[in-house]
Amino acid sequence: MAQSTRLLLNCVGPFRHWGEGVVKACAEASTNYLDICGEPEFIERMELRYSAAAAVAGCLMASAAGFDSVPADMGVLFAARAFQPPAVPAAVEAVISVQAPKGTKIHYATWR
Repeated sequence: MAQSTRLLLNCVGPFRHWGEGVVKACAEASTNYLDICGEPEFIERMELRYSAAAAVAGCLMASAAGFDSVPADMGVLFAARAFQPPAVPAAVEAVISVQAPKGTKIHYATWR
């Protein structure tokens, strides 16, 4: 599949179980990759394992392109704009805290 397209959009999770083969295939086929993953461990592991290969292959790989990632992306953009050029942040870390009434359900794979 990765060899037959220029961009692969992965919307199937849990990514920690099913995602790495797709990322690897895209890096090997020089195919751009985009997913809606919200699993921080998976995202970091894939970046560490495949970012160099993707760069050499000339393809882009991006995770967390889903609706739940927008607030964090906006926070990073806000933090980066707070720096005066030529200074730029080397890294931005975010912490998410969830408080909900008893019985509230959340997506298990994202929070595991």
